[in-house]
Amino acid sequence: MITVDKAVDHIFRWLVTLVMVALVVFFSFTLMRTAGFVAVDSQIITSNNTPEYAMGGIQGESILIQTFTATKPVDRIGIRMATYDRKNPGEIYIRIFSEETGETVSQSILPAANLIDNDFNIIQLDQVIPGDGTVYAMEISGTSPNILQSIGVWCSHTDTYPDGTLTVNEFETDGDLVFLLAGPQTISTLGPILAMIALSALILICITGWIMFIRHENRRQS
Repeated sequence: MITVDKAVDHIFRWLVTLVMVALVVFFSFTLMRTAGFVAVDSQIITSNNTPEYAMGGIQGESILIQTFTATKPVDRIGIRMATYDRKNPGEIYIRIFSEETGETVSQSILPAANLIDNDFNIIQLDQVIPGDGTVYAMEISGTSPNILQSIGVWCSHTDTYPDGTLTVNEFETDGDLVFLLAGPQTISTLGPILAMIALSALILICITGWIMFIRHENRRQS
């Protein structure tokens, strides 16, 4: 009877060992997949996140222009918009151009119904803006079949972005647009390698430690 109990106990311990190994492997590779293989460095160059009021009525002849200085390469721009917690009709037009030459760098059309309320809506530029210190401008306009249902953009009352200005229908304001500039995404390579080494070592340590513990218990009981 004692021999049978020991055999059952040994089987139970090995089953627990297999479960532990499976859990360690599962969580390790899940962590590697999340933090390593899909690691993306989203470089935020500028973030003027000072929302003080939402300027509504972006439609018809209303045109907002915020200038900015590209000190580093830029391939995405985020604009914090206000949908007023509703699905709005119409479209928003975003045009990026050189303030000096007027040359258009990128143009985007955003369906108003798809915009995120009170958050940054990210626009992928048609081309990367070089970080050579050139001053660019983002022009925001739109259309809506209903004047009471149009998009707004978040702004500040004061000059929170000293490297640019905000004009509304050609009149310069005291504040700035709430926006961000982001650089090209890069896939991390060193991170996944280090994560693989560290997690592999963790798996080996856990397995070895548990096996040594089982052997010690078996010797103690025999």
